[in-house]
Amino acid sequence: MDSYSIQELRKKQFLSINLYSITVLVTAGALIFLLEPSRLIVLLLLCFFMAISCLFTWREMDGKEWRRSDWARQLVAYEKEKMGKEWFKSKRGELTSKLFLIVLFIFQLSIGNASDPFFPDIIGIEYYVFFLLALIILTNVSLYFRNRKIDRLTTVELQGFTKREYGKGMVIGIIFAVIVIVATFNFIISM
Repeated sequence: MDSYSIQELRKKQFLSINLYSITVLVTAGALIFLLEPSRLIVLLLLCFFMAISCLFTWREMDGKEWRRSDWARQLVAYEKEKMGKEWFKSKRGELTSKLFLIVLFIFQLSIGNASDPFFPDIIGIEYYVFFLLALIILTNVSLYFRNRKIDRLTTVELQGFTKREYGKGMVIGIIFAVIVIVATFNFIISM
């Protein structure tokens, strides 16, 4: 596959991921703020959708195609060929991360009052918008560097790629968690 074709596929990937992410997050946020569902309902829905995502990842690892668009199938085939065994390691790590999130959501259900609203009344929409923007920026930056590395390196140079990427992801995740915790404490103290 030539570099122009890859670049066009990457543009479509960025566009579709951003469109999907913004649509899902804005819709979910609007529904949460308008309907004020309990923690139980929101966390169970998150578990359900994460389980569906796990099923798709698992099917993809087994070689079963579920993507509807031709360009997405081409991109997956390209990455699978380019990364070799690292592609399977990456998908296995993705599946493990999603399963861990399901366990984390269930843990969240067990430590609090399930009938409480998902967002406390004191949290305004501006905090959700800030979180949404931070999440979109973080997703785009990580996707950009991941794609750039995959497209520029050879299959041999990509060996160990998954381990290095998860290490970087852990560091970024910890930094993001600290920022969220500090912002939450500042918000609580200012009330």
